[in-house]
Amino acid sequence: MNIAVYEDDRIFADKLEKIIRIFTHSPTISNTANEKEFWEQTAKATGPILYFLDIVLAGTASGFEAAQRIAENDANSLIVFLTNYPEKIIHNSFFKTKAFSVIYKSNPVLEEEIKETISLAVKVVQGKCFLIHVDKFQTLHVPYDSICYIEAVKDSKTLCIHCLEGQYLIRGRLKSLYEILAPLGFVFCHKSILINKTNIRTMDKAKKSLIFSNGAYCPYSFRMKGNLGDIR
Repeated sequence: MNIAVYEDDRIFADKLEKIIRIFTHSPTISNTANEKEFWEQTAKATGPILYFLDIVLAGTASGFEAAQRIAENDANSLIVFLTNYPEKIIHNSFFKTKAFSVIYKSNPVLEEEIKETISLAVKVVQGKCFLIHVDKFQTLHVPYDSICYIEAVKDSKTLCIHCLEGQYLIRGRLKSLYEILAPLGFVFCHKSILINKTNIRTMDKAKKSLIFSNGAYCPYSFRMKGNLGDIR
């Protein structure tokens, strides 16, 4: 995965690149505020690009305009907006529908946020995330490894994804997801529940429940106990 920075605050741009180099071996193919230079450098890249775009630039172009152009020409692009002006983000329709993330430059835990953003971007590029449409203005990328279990909601075509942090509803079938997730350690513990074995902490045999690392739990059936292996 390539990384490109479009930022006219050179002090912040250089700080951002240093942080990027700490957390990834991905090449920074562009770090500039020059519009022509930015497009020339990114056009030469092969493979997906993670873009960090300042929404307010000193020149004629803005990060939003650049993002629109990127989205029209690169379906696999991931766009992160950089700003000190959250109100400009909130009211922009492009951000609500297309942006991968937003980073506030004054964030006191900037390094950690950039690290998490890059880590999630890598998982997205590798196809290791669900894309969940929360509503018409918001989408989320949920990494497979953050999932505890997926439960079929009774009398519906809806699935509830229980994660280490949060729960999400999607339309789908468990059997279809199993084909995708089985190689990653997911198994059926019940006819209506698919679990991620790597996030199980222990088993409560008396209550026939599996307890996950975040304290959540779900039932398992005796008939499918063999799928759990040596979990205790």
